[in-house]
Order: sequence, then C-alpha cells, then structure tokens
Amino acid sequence: MYALMAICVALCPVRLDDTIHATLREKYGDQFTRMQRGGPESLPIFEELFLSACPKFISPIPPDFDNPENNVDPSQHHLKVFMNDVKNTISTPVLKSYLKLYTTMDINKLAKFVETDAETLRKQLVVYKQKNRQLRWTEGSLLEGEMTHTSDLDFALQGDIVHVSEAKVGRRLVDWYLRNLQRAY
Repeated sequence: MYALMAICVALCPVRLDDTIHATLREKYGDQFTRMQRGGPESLPIFEELFLSACPKFISPIPPDFDNPENNVDPSQHHLKVFMNDVKNTISTPVLKSYLKLYTTMDINKLAKFVETDAETLRKQLVVYKQKNRQLRWTEGSLLEGEMTHTSDLDFALQGDIVHVSEAKVGRRLVDWYLRNLQRAY
C-alpha cells in the first residue's frame, strides 16, 4: 500500500499527514526522492514499485493453447499502460520547477530551459494542466461537481506567452505546534 502511495504522491504531489509522509520516507526514501525528481532515471523505480505492489491481475479471456505467443500476461499489459502514462508525466517536476521561477515567460525560452522544442513543450503543458484537474463533488450525483486544481501552480497560454500564478498553501501551524510541544516534554 505504501509503495502505491509513493507512486501516487510522486506523480501528483499533495500534502500528506506527517506520520504517513515519515513512513514513506522511511520505507522508500531514496526511491521516493528519485521518483519525485522525475526524469528518465526514475522510470525503472516506477516499474519496480508497480510490479511489487500492484494487485495480481487476471486475464478476462482464457489462454490460447494453440497459439501461445498470442497470450498476454495481464500484469505486463497493465504495467505497459501504466508506464505509458508515467512517461507522459515524467517531465512534470522539471517543468514545474521552471514555472515557479517566473510569472510570465515566452514558450520558446522555457523550451530551451527544459531542452525540448516549443511544440513538444506545448503538449507537455497541456498534459500537466489536465493531470492536475480533478472533479470535486459538491452535491447531487457522484459524477457531478466542479473542476478544481490539485496543484499549487496554475498557468495559462496566451499565444506564445505562458502566464503563471502560484497559490501558496499555508502551513498548518496547529500541527506544527502540537508536534513541537510533544518533543518538548
């Protein structure tokens, strides 16, 4: 369960309870850090943790005994689908770190920073924006609600200019005081 949570937090960073975050750091410290950093060197870690923690998938169709080469291992199939999604979002941490530095920036300049061309960067920005949207239920049926952002960073493209806005989430001072009070006694 913690391996799957480490994967989720690496792909979509959110604020966790301190005890859960400490347990994640304890169990998967180096792996967790490399997954959060992103880049191609983190792909084998995602693969390893997914295979060790994923449920055991069962094929919905019986095996073809006449043509065994047509049989697909369900775990490998799901790993392939998952890794395609991870490859689409793996450049997000680097991109986010550059976006945090500026309030407006030319897309060509940002493309030079992340070492890609402008069209590829435009696609990565759209993927980043879509991955950080979530339907938040307010009332009515379970599929109704309003779209909200899960990230503390939002941006808009206007021609070739990227406009960035950052919403800082305040630190939970009550939790911090309680933790430090417990340490004092």
